[in-house]
Amino acid sequence: MKVTTDSLGIVNLPDFFIVGAPKSGTTSLHYYLQGHPQIFMPEKKEPWFFSFMNNRPSFNSPDKFPGIIDNIDEYAQLYRAASPRQTCGDASPSYLYTHETSIKNFRRIYQDTEQYDQLKFIISLRNPIDRAWSQYWTFNRKNADTAMFQDAVHPDTIKKRLEDNWQPFYDYIGFGMYHDQVKAYQDEFGKDRVKIFLFDDLKNDAGRICKEIFLFLGVDPDYLPDTNRIYNPSGKPKSELLKNLIISPNFLKRVLKKMIPKPRRQQLKHMAARKLMTKVEMPVAARTILKRQFEPEIHRLSRLLDLDLGHWLA
Repeated sequence: MKVTTDSLGIVNLPDFFIVGAPKSGTTSLHYYLQGHPQIFMPEKKEPWFFSFMNNRPSFNSPDKFPGIIDNIDEYAQLYRAASPRQTCGDASPSYLYTHETSIKNFRRIYQDTEQYDQLKFIISLRNPIDRAWSQYWTFNRKNADTAMFQDAVHPDTIKKRLEDNWQPFYDYIGFGMYHDQVKAYQDEFGKDRVKIFLFDDLKNDAGRICKEIFLFLGVDPDYLPDTNRIYNPSGKPKSELLKNLIISPNFLKRVLKKMIPKPRRQQLKHMAARKLMTKVEMPVAARTILKRQFEPEIHRLSRLLDLDLGHWLA
């Protein structure tokens, strides 16, 4: 939508946001929606703008959380190519975790009440136990968390890391505390403007979920995205050599960056990652600990959504 800003005047900004949760199919959804002719998703996924607006952090963690856009000038550039007839979106799964800050920043940018009341939000929720495991292995494919999993998810470890200014995605537990996060969006924007679905449903029938989202956004629901591709998989690298070639910075990647357009590079990256990664099963002891930790939260979320989530604890 066209939004009037203090510094830039009238600019294109998003009509909707995919706010999370991380490791719940948000990357795949970004690319599925990006292909719809009536939707504009920028090449850059995850600008994180509404989590860190005018407050670019400098983290001490192994993963520095690069690519943050914290100023409106740079953020608006992402949407310059959108046509007036396209619905614009932003997929940044930090917005669910930073719900208090994000919602305040939505208010600051969308000062026109009519425009604010048109914003829509999409939330994908994954079993928080599996979500924590997947996030841990996302870091591990780059050797960005060398702690054993049960140590990494321990509340004392997480507290110490956040106090030491590690980036927020190392909060494996906090990112799965969905109840307050979801409720904040429902309370602020109304349930009719917050589309919630489960990651398992996206995984099992992505075409149906995409059609529901197209209807929710008011675009042609008959568009058929290519849902055979799975983006941003996590797991253990099969080979250290391949990991260094595909994931780590190197000369070949710098050359290809100059030769291949970014959308195609992203597709190749995710295709390579699927072949590079092998699934790792969570230790039974770790799952038992996390079940005990997340059980009250899952019951609270189940009541909020009026949805049976007992299978998350099975």
